Amino acid sequence: MAERLARLGLQPFSTANILKAGRQIRVLVHHSRMWASAFVQPLAPLPAPTQVFAAFASEREDFFLRSFGAAPEESDASTVRRFYGTAMRDEVVIDGSHLEVGVRCATG
Repeated sequence: MAERLARLGLQPFSTANILKAGRQIRVLVHHSRMWASAFVQPLAPLPAPTQVFAAFASEREDFFLRSFGAAPEESDASTVRRFYGTAMRDEVVIDGSHLEVGVRCATG
């Protein structure tokens, strides 16, 4: 991913960007697994030293209602806070749709 972004001229190809890409991939894989098993069974807790910084879209509830038919309490950010528990370090709310904010966060 870091090499591809460098070839597109979006960032320099460096050790720091390779490590950053690896972290982004791990986060995306974790969230993919979370979605795959969200309605089946809870995921195992994150390793103890993990700290989660969450970015919530201002239009989060709309996305979950339209996409999954989720009730407001199911799509509320407090659900994410409970899921991550003590690993949740901080959070921010960013204006925009869930997809827009997710893409902006994933691409830096």
